[in-house]
Amino acid sequence: MINTSFWELSETKFDIVIIGAGFLGSWTAYELSKTTNLSIAVIERSSLSEGASTKNAGFACFGSATELLSEVQILGLKTAFEITNKRIAGINKLRTLLGDSLIQFDSCGGYEVFLENCTIPTEDTLNSLNMQFQRYCGVSPFTLLHKNEIQNLGFSENVLSAISNPYEGSIHPVEALKTLQNLNKKRGVKYFFDSEFISFDSENSALILKRNFIEMILQTNKIVYCTNAFTRNEEIAPGRGQVFVTNVINNLNLRGTFHYNEGFVYFRNIQTSEGNRILLGGGRDIDFATEETTSFLKNENIISYLENFLLEILPPQINFTIEKTWTGIMGFSKNKLPIVKQLSKNEFLGFSCNGMGIALTPIISEEIAELVLKSN
Repeated sequence: MINTSFWELSETKFDIVIIGAGFLGSWTAYELSKTTNLSIAVIERSSLSEGASTKNAGFACFGSATELLSEVQILGLKTAFEITNKRIAGINKLRTLLGDSLIQFDSCGGYEVFLENCTIPTEDTLNSLNMQFQRYCGVSPFTLLHKNEIQNLGFSENVLSAISNPYEGSIHPVEALKTLQNLNKKRGVKYFFDSEFISFDSENSALILKRNFIEMILQTNKIVYCTNAFTRNEEIAPGRGQVFVTNVINNLNLRGTFHYNEGFVYFRNIQTSEGNRILLGGGRDIDFATEETTSFLKNENIISYLENFLLEILPPQINFTIEKTWTGIMGFSKNKLPIVKQLSKNEFLGFSCNGMGIALTPIISEEIAELVLKSN
């Protein structure tokens, strides 16, 4: 049943409607709002964001050394560093526009750790990687740490080597997204939270959504799908991320953002008023088939794997318990590149930041907005 009053009609006509209020949808709304007198609405089926935007680890990162070396093998040198440069630019834009204090940015630096079963990049390999970084991105981020430097980070002797990267940090993802959404609202963007997108009739420019079990119609000329892994498209595959946070751990020296195994495992400290905790996530590489899903259920095998990993890297005198677990759904393309495309005369989509949404969405949104605005 459609239930819209005469008085509400002025609130249901928009030039552009975006589906998805996460980082990509909200950044796209921001870019489109730069065009004067353009009316924009964002539809979101949850109260803030449904996917990975509010369920990630809060890394402001552009990739560990081994992850980037893998991407060079897959994408080639030029393309790999083009996407890396976009990640760096996205982090800078995020910080500049929203402000470090509001997003709780911590310039704690990033590290990649290596255990006994790992292939550790040589200094020559890192020097070569740094040279390419300097060429394409203007920085040389990676330094191989000595054994005593690794112990100072607060690890057990099982951590044999580490690579530092001073250009990475952490944020509070919910505060960052809320800050972006509030900025958009001040710019006139209308948000429809707790509203499920049902269908779009392009011939009649009519979009149907459901709020509080009641259907309503929005009139719009263009629709942009920014639902990432929840987009029904064969070019994207969902990837579920398992995450947990420990209790407050006394005498925990760990501080920073950390990667392991080409970024498939990631962890960081979270400093709260009660004390220092560890957030740890990932591990989908041990069960790719099960984790290619949009279900938010937990994978106990991966949680156990992550818990054992944490036991291995922390000193034996450090005790912890898992206090909170959750999952987030990311979107992955076959070639590890984001996808921005026009589906029809008035339908567009952008998705697949491949686990780098915090860094990439500020830049990918510019490409989406450009495509939408130049279309007739």
